Amino acid sequence: MIADHFPSHLDPHNEDYEGYPHHLSLEEAQELADSYCVEKLTMAGAAEEASVSLSSFKDFRRAHSLRKGKAVIVDETKSIEEGIEHFSEEAKRREIDRKARKKQRREMESAAKSWWRLQESLEEAATAFEAESYDPPRLRVRMADEPASEACGVLNLQDLHLGARPADAEGFSVEEYRESILRRVETALEDAARLRKLERIYVVGGGDLVHSDTAGGQTASGTELEMACSTSTALQHAIQLLAQVVDMTRQVGQEVVIVPVHGNHDRTEGVAAAMAAGQRFHSADKVESMGLAERQYATYAGHLLCMTHGDLAKKRMRKMGEIMRSEARGLYGRTEWSSLFVGHLHHRSMDMVDESGRVIYQTPSPVPIDSYHNQQGYVGSRKGIQLVLLDREGGGDRIIHA
Repeated sequence: MIADHFPSHLDPHNEDYEGYPHHLSLEEAQELADSYCVEKLTMAGAAEEASVSLSSFKDFRRAHSLRKGKAVIVDETKSIEEGIEHFSEEAKRREIDRKARKKQRREMESAAKSWWRLQESLEEAATAFEAESYDPPRLRVRMADEPASEACGVLNLQDLHLGARPADAEGFSVEEYRESILRRVETALEDAARLRKLERIYVVGGGDLVHSDTAGGQTASGTELEMACSTSTALQHAIQLLAQVVDMTRQVGQEVVIVPVHGNHDRTEGVAAAMAAGQRFHSADKVESMGLAERQYATYAGHLLCMTHGDLAKKRMRKMGEIMRSEARGLYGRTEWSSLFVGHLHHRSMDMVDESGRVIYQTPSPVPIDSYHNQQGYVGSRKGIQLVLLDREGGGDRIIHA
């Protein structure tokens, strides 16, 4: 069989072209020519890409007089002008593809480095936890009668920034800061248990739970983050804190759901801590952990819940209603009320916005003011922990700040 793209001025039976790849279609032959002339691959590279032998490519190259950077079109029914136009368009397309592949390689290399650093931190944390003697915390709540009304709770533990060094760092201890958060959570849960019968509690972990993914991390504006301890130590504090929180919520909630949320400073370490805490309770009957997602969705009775960090641009945040309706279309249609739980804005606390039935709960941050927030004037907000109770009947809510 003689290929339909074999040059008409040559003898296909010439022994010089015995290895000519006659099995290639016209489109495949043009792709082979473009890979050498336009993309300027080596002969071996072009042959490998087309799955032909090097000797076959050399016969192909000789037959069509291929030269790098030269416009060559193997279909002899096409005019020279059409060949030049094809060459120009193909050159542009391949340049775009080349840049895209280069960008993808950079992103993969960056992701690999982040994963390697995360793996190092996890290994250090695992080593530390092997020797740990863990004593679960106990709530002090005592009730003569169980509350009649049923509700679910959302404990929004975002923007804790474990490992951050405050502007006034004298005498600061990350361990004492973690313990102070635990005491606030304890107070919030005790108050909630007196108000409602808690059928389910969502523990939102991640969302800048750890101060940064690396010791040399930066804020969004490029300011270097100030650390009070190593990232691996901060990760250990994060895992221990979430484990203690889950142990306490189990004492007042019939079900506990751990919700990993990505942050803007802490993209991986915080959700890693949340997933590690979930693994600690993998055999517990009433504890489960959600998978990873930018925006986490759940339902309780007639409520649709969306839990995310809230670091989208203002224009996008204004369209969260549309985003929720699109991403959770089925859930949206089956619920009456929708609630959005966010963090990110350290300078706001107890901020609640009601937009046509969609309530936005802005959690405060308990983290001490660091140099960056002090310089930017993000000061004055009350430090605390937020626990929101959503009633099963009537769509009511209760906000507890500790």
